[in-house]
Amino acid sequence: MLLTGGLLGMLLRRGHQVNKGELEETYRQLQEVVGMSSKDPIAHVVEEVTSAVTEKFGTVADHGDGVVGGIVDQSQISEAAPSVVAPAVVGNEGQDEIVGDKRIDDVSGVGGKGKEVPEEGKNGAGSENGAGEEESNRDRSVGKRALKPSSKVYSDEYICGNRKTSTLGSADTTLINYCRSWTSQSGSGPIMLQCDGEFACRDSCHDVLHSRRKVGTQYVCVVSKMYTKEWAIKYEGHSKRIMMHPAYGIKLVTDMDTPAVLAKKHGQPMRGVAASQLAVVFVPVVKEDHWWCAAFSFKEEKVWIIDSIFADPVAQHNEYLSKLVTAVDVLVKYHDQTWPEGSIGAWPIESLRVVQQPNLVCCGVVMLACIKDSTDRFRTRWQMDDVKSGRMQLLIEDLRSVCNERRQELDGLITKAHGR
Repeated sequence: MLLTGGLLGMLLRRGHQVNKGELEETYRQLQEVVGMSSKDPIAHVVEEVTSAVTEKFGTVADHGDGVVGGIVDQSQISEAAPSVVAPAVVGNEGQDEIVGDKRIDDVSGVGGKGKEVPEEGKNGAGSENGAGEEESNRDRSVGKRALKPSSKVYSDEYICGNRKTSTLGSADTTLINYCRSWTSQSGSGPIMLQCDGEFACRDSCHDVLHSRRKVGTQYVCVVSKMYTKEWAIKYEGHSKRIMMHPAYGIKLVTDMDTPAVLAKKHGQPMRGVAASQLAVVFVPVVKEDHWWCAAFSFKEEKVWIIDSIFADPVAQHNEYLSKLVTAVDVLVKYHDQTWPEGSIGAWPIESLRVVQQPNLVCCGVVMLACIKDSTDRFRTRWQMDDVKSGRMQLLIEDLRSVCNERRQELDGLITKAHGR
């Protein structure tokens, strides 16, 4: 029997996302299992091989399309739409760092606008050695959730993500120039981003673009709401992706509130969500003007740390990680009483190797870009092409988001500013 590349393609289009290396190891077994002749119709070949592969590997996928509770929902997969494993790199975009907050609830001691610091570099391109270790597929369970990690998640094809920037159109360029031209004499300027009661003005957008400024916390407050709503639309019917409000992480690491209080005050995105429905929960944290994120992957049962400054973020943030693990455990338990509290404490914690930033001011932009690029799967290494272009693309993505309640007013603001 000849298992050609065309046959593999047909097999993958049927939704069986298996690792090619594993298939190669079972070619001989498949020949024996299928027991077919070269004259068999191709439809029969596909059907028999499909059955054999499913029996051996199961049907699994990463926390993206067609996934409910970590297992592929075949009703979400169309035979006409190929789900072939993509090549290595998926486009990504560079971004910036978040500093203090203008008005996070009752958070004190956290600055307002992003601070300006000497410019140390512009380009964020780079490379980093090392590849992710493959894990063998194995059945795991937490409470009611039956988990089976995807071979795609651990394959070399998804080791590195590279956020590439694209050319902006004339309308977007005009919008960028409007934000860039803000001055302190203009005050905060008009509101340009708004979602569920959180908002960011023109000055906050300016800080996202400026090569010597850090993203303000108020900006992260807004996009935490926006991203969660965007993901709810994008992954409707699938596992949930949630980004917590930055006040949650800030109050936790500064011991301003207990995990139980925080679960009640800032757990709104988790309401009505069972633990078995969770794909990933992102918890952004700012400490001493540095932004990083702890991402809790419920599909992999792993905690990923996103940090573009420290070579060993797990060791660097060890003091706070134990608090975060405990708090998220309490958060999930608060909204799903079937969750076995303490489960997350057994999860491994791993650093997502973000290519280190070229200066001291873009950690927040890098964090936000990496979060946006990790909703389908986590890569063991991630980088951006260019920080300056990445800043612009991040801002345009957010301003033009369907979840930005001020989106329809943006062009009018520019027209008014130019007296037209």
